[in-house]
Amino acid sequence: MARPIEYEIDQVLDSAMTIFCEKGFEATSIRDLVKATGLTSRSLYNVFDSKEGLFKASIEKFRAEKASGLYEMLEEQRGKEALKSLFAMLTPTERGNGCLMVNTLNECNNVNDSCLEVAQNHIRKMERLLTTKLTEAKEDNDFSGDCELTAKLFILVMQGGSVYSRDESNIPYIGPVYTELLNTLGL
Repeated sequence: MARPIEYEIDQVLDSAMTIFCEKGFEATSIRDLVKATGLTSRSLYNVFDSKEGLFKASIEKFRAEKASGLYEMLEEQRGKEALKSLFAMLTPTERGNGCLMVNTLNECNNVNDSCLEVAQNHIRKMERLLTTKLTEAKEDNDFSGDCELTAKLFILVMQGGSVYSRDESNIPYIGPVYTELLNTLGL
């Protein structure tokens, strides 16, 4: 009995996400995608129409599955504790390929507008959530700074941490840097 198509597409998107994250959109060839997914190029084009279509489906899946976990955690916790939990979640324990959203933003000249928009919307949502959590921390007398500017600072630091994590020798420093940032801000 054949596996349901949803399972196959889910597997294909997971494999594509990994290779896009590892190599970036521009450097990922159809041959790479065929090898990673186990499908033929014809099958990939039949389902996704193009490399761009597969990339967009991959970043949509990333947003729906991985980024939504960050959103939920931030929405469920209050202020200072939410921010501490966020940076703990983002602290890598091993070398990674960075964040697909950050990598997409880094390749903005090579990615089509609809894919770039997904990544930009993710960043805007994170900024709004961070601003809300910082406002809560301020209400709880845990923070006294500018909430909007500090949210942007956090985005910059998180994006940097994502890029920094691609070099294994940096892994031991990312968590302590996040902790130092929170401590410096009184969080």
